Amino acid sequence: MGYDLHFYPCCDHAAASELKADICIVDIARLDECGNLFKQAGTPYLISGINASNEAELPVEAFKNSVGFINGLPTASDTSINLSLGLLWHEERERYSQRVQDISEKINNNRTNGVAIGMLMQQSGLFEKQVMTCLKSISRDKRRRMVDVSGDIIDHGSLLAKADLTTLTKLKNWLVLVIKSRSYTRDNEC
Repeated sequence: MGYDLHFYPCCDHAAASELKADICIVDIARLDECGNLFKQAGTPYLISGINASNEAELPVEAFKNSVGFINGLPTASDTSINLSLGLLWHEERERYSQRVQDISEKINNNRTNGVAIGMLMQQSGLFEKQVMTCLKSISRDKRRRMVDVSGDIIDHGSLLAKADLTTLTKLKNWLVLVIKSRSYTRDNEC
């Protein structure tokens, strides 16, 4: 059916580097000794033998980390379907995790930009739109991400407090002096 099956008889002595499988099937009776191995390897797993176990003793955390279950004595077709579904579930879980991480990063970036804009507005007396336009311009000119420029402004808070930024031109000149251009290495060259 297209699956290459391997048997790991002793997962308590196996190392995470030894796991070559895309997905594993673990007997519920051996889950305690194998669970940490799968966490280290980042390998998705299916749990089998659930109906032969006492429900009160089942490790809930192991079920949360698994990508599916094989009940009873499955046929080769049942096993194949469960493996396919488990892999799909694992891929979706990975994509969801990446989306959550991306959203979290965007929120932190917006927070950093907001703090920098607020600091510049307070020091200069300029409006938000003017400061934002100026920051975007500096970001483009210096070839840096806006959040990196904002981070530099926050880091230079002591210099900001001493600066005369009462006009847009003075603000831009100060930013040109304080914000460094992106450094280039051979790796960055096209």
